[in-house]
Amino acid sequence: MSNHQTELPVTDPAGPALDQIDTIQNTMTKSIDAESMVCSISAQLTRLPNIKELPGIAEVLKENTFTSYHRLTAKGCIQRLVTQDWHETVIIACIQSLYTARNHDRIRRGYMLETKRVAPPPTKATIENWIQWLDNAEGYLQETMVQTQQLIGYRQWHQFTSDPL
Repeated sequence: MSNHQTELPVTDPAGPALDQIDTIQNTMTKSIDAESMVCSISAQLTRLPNIKELPGIAEVLKENTFTSYHRLTAKGCIQRLVTQDWHETVIIACIQSLYTARNHDRIRRGYMLETKRVAPPPTKATIENWIQWLDNAEGYLQETMVQTQQLIGYRQWHQFTSDPL
C-alpha cells in the first residue's frame, strides 16, 4: 500500500488489542490533518477567478462535508474505545464512519480528476497538490481501518460489516 504503512503485531482475531490504540489514534490524526489540507486547497480554489465554476469543484465541496464529518466521527469513536467504551453501537458507528469516509473519498477523487482535466494550465500544479493530499488522507484512512480491525478483532469487525447496518 502506501509508504506510510505502520507494521502492527498480529493479534488474537477474537478480541481487542488495546496496545495498538496509540498507533491507531496517530494514524487517524494524520488522515484528518491531510483532510484539512484538502479542505484548505478546496477553499483556495473557490477564490480563484474562473476556477470555482469548473466542473467538479462544487461537488468536491459537498463531499468535503461528508468526509470530514465521518473522519471526525470515527476519531471520536476510537477515542471512546480508548476509555473502554466498547458498547456495540460505538463500534458500529466507528466502522460505518470509516467505510463512509472512504466511499466519499472515492467519489471526491472522481470530481477532482474531472476538475483537473479541464483546469487551465496555471492551476494544474495546485490541483495536483490537492489530489496528492487526498491520496495522503485516503492512505492514512485505509491504514486506520486495518489497524482498527486489528484492535476490534477480525471476527467482531466482520460480524458488524456482514450484516446490513
